[in-house]
Parts: sequence; structure tokens; C-alpha cells
Amino acid sequence: MVVSQDKRFFPMRFLPFLLLLSPTLLAQIDLSGRWEGVLDQTQDAQTMPGYQQYWENGVWEKGQPTHNVVYTLQQTAGGQISGTYQIITRTDPEHYGIFTLSGRFAANCLTYRTDRRTKQTKPLIGGFCFNEAGLVHVVRGDYEYLEGNWSGWSELGLRCASATVSVRRPLTEQTRRQQQILAAKPPMKPPVSPAGPASEAAPLSDRRQLEVTDTYRSASDSVLIRYWDDDHDDGDTISLRWNGVWVVEKQPVSRAKKELVITLSQPTNTLEMFAENLGRIPPNTASVSVTEPNGREQVFTLRSNFEQSAAIRIVRKEDGGRR
Repeated sequence: MVVSQDKRFFPMRFLPFLLLLSPTLLAQIDLSGRWEGVLDQTQDAQTMPGYQQYWENGVWEKGQPTHNVVYTLQQTAGGQISGTYQIITRTDPEHYGIFTLSGRFAANCLTYRTDRRTKQTKPLIGGFCFNEAGLVHVVRGDYEYLEGNWSGWSELGLRCASATVSVRRPLTEQTRRQQQILAAKPPMKPPVSPAGPASEAAPLSDRRQLEVTDTYRSASDSVLIRYWDDDHDDGDTISLRWNGVWVVEKQPVSRAKKELVITLSQPTNTLEMFAENLGRIPPNTASVSVTEPNGREQVFTLRSNFEQSAAIRIVRKEDGGRR
């Protein structure tokens, strides 16, 4: 990019005002480059059939991460990500696989999925796993990290042992400047609500896109809500918000159903599922059922991530709803 030296084109004295007008531009991190670190399947592999042989044969070492990994990423406008993922056996660096990947970086989280395997150096039954992950960007000291949960599958579609990933790179000058600018900015004043007193800053969920996926029409003034994990029990944690009020906060979902009774206080009501994490298999998924006192029930599947929260709308039938 060529920058004109003609001050009539871009007077430098206007730069502070442009920075103030573009806080989101400052906050955008560029992930382009090489990230190196480890992938560890130990926790899940210990209980899955077929994995014990890796420790018994000396392929994996007890107490050590199972693999080294390298991400080489390119980021374009809008946070689109492409690049490669390389997984390396720690005890044998000559044994590795390379995959292409694509994804997106938004809300400080990289989500990606491998597209195809381009290289594998040694024969391996089933090959290295295709995979997807949700990795959060954090800065600690002189390094930037991408950390989170990884899930994989074989060429035959069989599940691989899930893993955690932690990769890093030296703190770039761009990220360092952004951190300094954001740290130096005075805190924003909280907005003043119509009632008069200042309200607190909007929680993170208010900065995520709300996606209403289904509508349920009830003939009753109250319903029973149940929520559980009907697919893989992979460590998902959720919060539920009913008409803007948190009714469930940071609860893990499992096969065991949890429940609460809520009142339809408005003609149209919204139940939002907020993802506190992505679990071992993104996105965060939960089954939610709505049951009326007459026994009528409907089950919904909600999927949320760090960019959007899934929701269902519950409408009182007497207020114009039809079955």
C-alpha cells in the first residue's frame, strides 16, 4: 500500500480522531503467521479403546502432550482464515501430517475446520485425524496464544480422542500497539437507562448475534423447561436467559435432564442459550424441551458459539398464536 506524503490527502493531526472513531478496527487482531505449540489427547484417550497401545509402544510418553502442532494462517478482510495445520508425533518428528484448513476469527475466537489432508509421512491406520476447533486468542507476557478444545474424526467418520490445543507466537508489534492503545483509552461511561440511574455495561451475550431458531405457541401461562445434552457429553457449559433475565448461569449440560418452571409474563417471550464454552466438539449444543401442564411437549436443539446465541420464542396462544 502506498501512502501519500501530501498532507492535504491525509493530515496526520486528524489521526487521533480517526482512532477514536474506529475502536473496532483497533481491536481486530491479525492472526496471519506461524503458531507453534502442543496438542494433547491424553485425557480422553485414557478411556477410549485402542489408544493405550500408543503409550505401551512408546509412541506417546506418560505425562507429556501427545503431539506438537503448527498452524500457518492467512487472515483476510472480515476475519476469514485459511492456511495449514501440521500435526507432529512428539517422539518421532519425522512422522507428521499436513492439512489445509478454513475458518473465521471473530469475537476473539478462531473457529476452523480442516478441508483435506495433503501429506502424511508414514503409514498410519486411518491416518491423522481430520479436525475442527474453537481457539481463543489471549496475550500473556511477550507471547500471543490460541487455546481451546479440539475434536477430530477419521477418514471413515469414526470419532478420534478429543484434545486441548495451545499454540503461541511472539507478540507482534501490531498487537502490542493495539494492547497499549486499548489500555490507555479511558473507560467508557455506562449508558443511562430511561429510568434514570446508569446501567451496567452490556454483558458479553448482548454483543453476540441473537438467532431465533424456533417458535412455540402455548395455551398455558407457565411451562416446564428441561435442558440436557442429547448427543455427545463433551463438556458444554451454558447459561439461559429468559426475557433478558438470567435464570440459569454457567451450568454444565449432560445426559441428566435439569428443569425449571417459568411464567409467560409477556405475549411473546424469548429463551436464549448462551455458550460459556464450546465443549470438546464445537459448537455448544443442548436439547431444550417445553412442556405445558396438559402434557403437550416439544423438543428443540439449540446450537450457540462465541459469535451468536440460539434462542426459541414462546408465544401465549390467547395472544394470537396458532398451533
